Amino acid sequence: METITLCENAVIGASGRLTSQPVNMQNLEGYMAIGAKIAGNGTARIFYEVSQDGHAWATPEGALDVLSTITKTSGSGANGLVSAQFNPVLAPWLRLVLTETGGASPVLATVRLTVQ
Repeated sequence: METITLCENAVIGASGRLTSQPVNMQNLEGYMAIGAKIAGNGTARIFYEVSQDGHAWATPEGALDVLSTITKTSGSGANGLVSAQFNPVLAPWLRLVLTETGGASPVLATVRLTVQ
């Protein structure tokens, strides 16, 4: 098992986008979980993209958001701390995309991906 920090205290402006570094999935079994801490007054969405070559990226057809409508009051403790397990489409490369979807305020995000 490995935990990869995708971003730490990253500011995503209103309607902005942050794309993680590619994660090489070729030696992993594909079990994945994401943990995120969201602060600020914006609303965040996290989804994934895959690649066959590590250069050309696409959101798989029919793929669901990993996490959506995340705010500083999301999570069981209403503290912006959320987690989810997800099963991405099989591909050699994966990256996560964080967007601010509220359109008015930025978010501050820390996101970690745990893979096996």
